[in-house]
Amino acid sequence: MFESCGLLASYGLGHEMTSVSARPIPKQRLAKQFSSRNNLKSALAIAVDWAIIIVSAYVSIQAGHWLVYLGAVWLIGGRMMALGEVLGHDAVHFNLFSHRGANRWLDFLYFLPVFNTFEYYKDEHAIHHKQCMQASDPTVLEYQRWQLDKPNLNIFYIWWIRPLLFFDTWYFITSIGSDLIHDRSYRVKLLTFWSIVIAVFAYFGALEVLFLYWIVPFGVRPLIITVLRLGTHAIAGACFIGFF
Repeated sequence: MFESCGLLASYGLGHEMTSVSARPIPKQRLAKQFSSRNNLKSALAIAVDWAIIIVSAYVSIQAGHWLVYLGAVWLIGGRMMALGEVLGHDAVHFNLFSHRGANRWLDFLYFLPVFNTFEYYKDEHAIHHKQCMQASDPTVLEYQRWQLDKPNLNIFYIWWIRPLLFFDTWYFITSIGSDLIHDRSYRVKLLTFWSIVIAVFAYFGALEVLFLYWIVPFGVRPLIITVLRLGTHAIAGACFIGFF
């Protein structure tokens, strides 16, 4: 599923052209040419991400070395990003599974573990498509938060120093806290899910494992997301095709 409005931006949204036809192609028909739903591949992608997370944690625990732990944290943080930002993105476009409802119902596999919900992500992402590159576009707001709208950018600082200072980790944490307070649906789903998770880990005496191999990597995840989005949105633009 394409998200970048830079890919065919020169033709304008809703007026994308092919090299062999001068007539505009409707957005929905064009989107179908670039996307196909495969339940088996989607399930396999989710399973592989979770397998990498589990194996990374297991290897690190067995190794008992801080360098292995740092590698595990980075790998797990990357898989968190894949679950919540890649597969979750396809889910809110109803392109992860052929059954539309399954994209929503299965958000406990890719959204809830990373402190998000299908509804919350979809609502925010809809603004991104409807207000593409306008002042209210969440992507534009991210550009401003990353100071990409400033003249004389210090690229080295933005790419290498600022992410390592974990500004975005703090932003994610405060955003989650604010959403828990102000969004009842988000609060109910998240607290229900995490109450069950914490209870299970507590029962098996593994709360330390949960903290070291989920909460800590979650703190690294925003760093990975920042670098990814700087390398995609900021270079290519954003929003190619809307919701359908």
